[in-house]
Amino acid sequence: MWPILFFFLSVLFLSRIVGLTTTKKGKGNAGEMVVSYFLNKLDKSKYFVINDIILKLNDRTTQIDHIVVSCYGIFVIETKNWTGSIYGGSKKEFIYQYLGGVKYTHQNPFKQNIGHINFLKDVLSSYPNLKYISIVAFGGYSKRKIKDDISIKISEILDTIKQYTEEVISEIDRDLVHTKLKRLKVEGDGFKKEHVENMKRRYG
Repeated sequence: MWPILFFFLSVLFLSRIVGLTTTKKGKGNAGEMVVSYFLNKLDKSKYFVINDIILKLNDRTTQIDHIVVSCYGIFVIETKNWTGSIYGGSKKEFIYQYLGGVKYTHQNPFKQNIGHINFLKDVLSSYPNLKYISIVAFGGYSKRKIKDDISIKISEILDTIKQYTEEVISEIDRDLVHTKLKRLKVEGDGFKKEHVENMKRRYG
């Protein structure tokens, strides 16, 4: 019974992923779903996972794909499910994607994630000694040629997180930070739409 159920759920999950990859937005969602799937395998007594979180601080907002709160640090994960060839520099303003002979310009995910961390530092200013780890995970069939590239493949996400073994945050602070982030998480599709429009106006 259980093997059959597990097989059915696996097929359903893969079908959902394949279905999403037919559009640009769907590809991004599919990448985030795969990362969420891997993060769900982490020991839930040690790692607290928050997926697709929007935070608001005064008149500022930010959307973060994944946050993992642990005693080993706060992992802030940006997911890019891109195909084609990716060029640029991790410290530049933009990253360039070449696909089918067409050049696309994207906001630099490395700088974007640093912005997320700086926002979190403001949100969690009452915990000034937290350690933040930036992770940019690429999915799809991308060929990356990025100067100072510090990204990983989505499939490497668990190994990357587990290589941090030194406890730098107390269990009490870990639990308090997790609770605070969940409490501050903004819900609602209307707000998400407003946030996306703000990002478009800011970055074009």
